[in-house]
Amino acid sequence: MSVKVSATSEHKLCIRCMYGHTMTFNNGAERSYCTMFHPSKLMTRPVERCSEFLDNNATSKHDMEKIAWVVKTDKHGETIGFKPPEKEKD
Repeated sequence: MSVKVSATSEHKLCIRCMYGHTMTFNNGAERSYCTMFHPSKLMTRPVERCSEFLDNNATSKHDMEKIAWVVKTDKHGETIGFKPPEKEKD
């Protein structure tokens, strides 16, 4: 995935990335580190595009699996749980 963001802050892409750690100092200066690397790498230039960008506002597959409903089936393969209610017999 390649992302391009135009922003006033030179490290704006890193602020939105799961791997980015950005600090803003009293004088307005910013320093960003990328934790995708080991050890973390100081980003000394403005980041405009990154092939490893992972939006920290996006829900991960693991998180979606944790909140997903599990639909059980019986031994005949019939769905249990989301079946429509049976009609009443007179």
